[in-house]
Amino acid sequence: MYKSTQLRQIGAFDKIKGLVVGRWQTGVGFSKKDSFEIILEDSLKGYDIPVLYDVDFGHTDPLLTIPLGVKCKLDAGKKEITYLESSVE
Repeated sequence: MYKSTQLRQIGAFDKIKGLVVGRWQTGVGFSKKDSFEIILEDSLKGYDIPVLYDVDFGHTDPLLTIPLGVKCKLDAGKKEITYLESSVE
C-alpha cells in the first residue's frame, strides 16, 4: 500500500490547501507501471489542490529549507512558492 493511500484514508488531504513533494534520490526505482505521477494522481483523485513535486528539499543536493508554519502561496503552474510572511522574528 502506498503511503499516500494511508494519508488519504486518515483524511490528511482534506486538511491541506497544497502539496509540495521533494525530489527523489537517484535509483528509487519507480516503474512505468507505478510511476510517481501515477501514484500521485491515484492518491489525489477527487481533490483539487495545487501540487509541486521534484523540489530540492529534504535529503537532496542542492538543499532548500522550507520554513514550517509560515503562510505562503503555491502556484503549481509557475512552479513557485511565495512566502507571505517572514520566517524569522
